[in-house]
Amino acid sequence: MKNKKIKDGKGITLIVWIITIIILLILVGITVMVLIDPNGILTNDLETNKQKGEIGISGDGEVQTLLEMYKNAENCETVDCTDETHLHIGDYVEGYLPDNMDAEVEVGKEETGYEEENGTKQKYEVEENMRWRVLGLSEDENHILLTSENPMRKTVIEDEKPYLILQGAEAYIYCEDTLDKICSIYDNTELADEVRSIKIEDINRALGVELGTDEDGNEIVYQKDDSEKTNIDENGTLGEIYEYKEEDYAPENYVIDMAKKEGKTIVGITEKKVGDTIKGTAYYYDYYTNSQFNISQKAYDMLFKGTTGEENCSKAYWLASPSITTDSYVQYSVGFVGDNVVGDPSIYTGLEMFNSFGEWNAFSLAVRPVISLKSDVTEKEIRKAENQNSTVDEWTYTITEDMAEGAIEGEEGQVKEDTIQEGGMLTLVPMTE
Repeated sequence: MKNKKIKDGKGITLIVWIITIIILLILVGITVMVLIDPNGILTNDLETNKQKGEIGISGDGEVQTLLEMYKNAENCETVDCTDETHLHIGDYVEGYLPDNMDAEVEVGKEETGYEEENGTKQKYEVEENMRWRVLGLSEDENHILLTSENPMRKTVIEDEKPYLILQGAEAYIYCEDTLDKICSIYDNTELADEVRSIKIEDINRALGVELGTDEDGNEIVYQKDDSEKTNIDENGTLGEIYEYKEEDYAPENYVIDMAKKEGKTIVGITEKKVGDTIKGTAYYYDYYTNSQFNISQKAYDMLFKGTTGEENCSKAYWLASPSITTDSYVQYSVGFVGDNVVGDPSIYTGLEMFNSFGEWNAFSLAVRPVISLKSDVTEKEIRKAENQNSTVDEWTYTITEDMAEGAIEGEEGQVKEDTIQEGGMLTLVPMTE
């Protein structure tokens, strides 16, 4: 049988129809993958977002965590780096706001040791235009730490200055809780794991400072890049032991005694007695006298600029780091940063809160918060700021102003000897008769 021949016209029509259907299906698929911008140019969605300047997209099109951005910059030596995928210590970031913009907090004598003549407490409120900078990594290296560009301003009345006044034994005992409480007004439950005051350990990590021992077992402070482990501690009593003797005062005893007078009970504080020993924990170092610090200018400015006695600009700030200097007597201090010095200020400036002679001091310094961001926070939530210029914020305070001093009158706060009672049991003599 002869094969039937298909007419050319019909054959071509069928083929064209099939090809047309295939092309239409392809076009439909492409249409789903593209969009038309206002100018009518076909671009993919990611490219359009980048052209429009939407936040949260890094240069390679991936949303990165801030931790990843920080690690991207680990080997970057570019001065004033503008790479949008890099985060350096000292960089400004945008996007962090506290949960409650109307938050406020007050601290009283029981927390600071200081009380206004009219009985009012020291008050802090959220500052609407607070700017934030990268302080570095947390100790576990899983969190980016932020700190404020300028210290927190206390709510002031008339001619008061915006500084936190700490005084005496209470200031030493409660400084960590008090400073953390003030800084807590900047909490953001979605973005932050912790909101607290800055501590000496934060400064040490930013500067590459570590604590350890030398070959003789002495406790020292040194720069981690220094293979010789040169001791940069200018206090010189770190790790030394002091034994309480008769007529010594202790801040713990003073706080407990004052509470007893008011019919209160103090929990979590142990009275000191004659023969008890205490270890020196105080140290301080001067940034300018140590040549091996290797940080950028913007990191230096963040930590130290304005903390000296410069005219009309002094922002020395407290560290939530109580410390003890042990020598022929004991000094109890609250750490600070000022005049390029970090650490215990008692020997450098005389800024001790209390001592074993029963003497007390009061001082005014700034408060600086630290935000520990959650490890999964991305550049879509908090981004590197386009404006990396610092904001001038002048403070009119010098470290020699607003000081007060005094001494305890009587035996409140003195350490006591144990007495042996029946059965050979040792008990502490009551602090008050």
